[in-house]
Amino acid sequence: MIRASKLPPDVQAALAAEMDRREREDMTPMRLLVLLLGTMGEIKHKTRLQKYAFLADSQYSQSQDGSKTKDLVCRWKLHRCGPFSEYLDLCVREAMDARLVTASEIRANKSRHTTYRLTVRGNAEHRRLLQSRKRVSRSIRGLLARFQHDSSEAALAKLVAKTTLETNLPGPAHAAC
Repeated sequence: MIRASKLPPDVQAALAAEMDRREREDMTPMRLLVLLLGTMGEIKHKTRLQKYAFLADSQYSQSQDGSKTKDLVCRWKLHRCGPFSEYLDLCVREAMDARLVTASEIRANKSRHTTYRLTVRGNAEHRRLLQSRKRVSRSIRGLLARFQHDSSEAALAKLVAKTTLETNLPGPAHAAC
């Protein structure tokens, strides 16, 4: 058996690029959602879920050298409250039907929001994905770690706005929510 460390540097780089390409092709919105919720534990509010998913998708779509690629997983468009993906919205419903994700509606002070979490089955899928996508989960975890215990919108809105400009999303620009 040939060890990767024994290969010439250019072959190692080509192998790493090919593995990265295969991993990117294998990513689906459902897998991205499971990785995201598994990383965050829970996400409150549908808009926040969309923003986190957009950031994770943008982070994931970076090539190995750090440059952005145009092949985002979730077909994002600009919306009134920031990037929005109808495709991701559909995947959330499908994940709930498949019992991977649970959504709880919380009412407080005349307002209501939805909280999303992985189910036991979703957590098992998350652990399986972590084994096969260590680089992706590490990069998503690194990006979103700063928001895990911070419910303020300022830092999130700033990063979403910056990333939105970098990806040139289709659709009208509106004020962020």
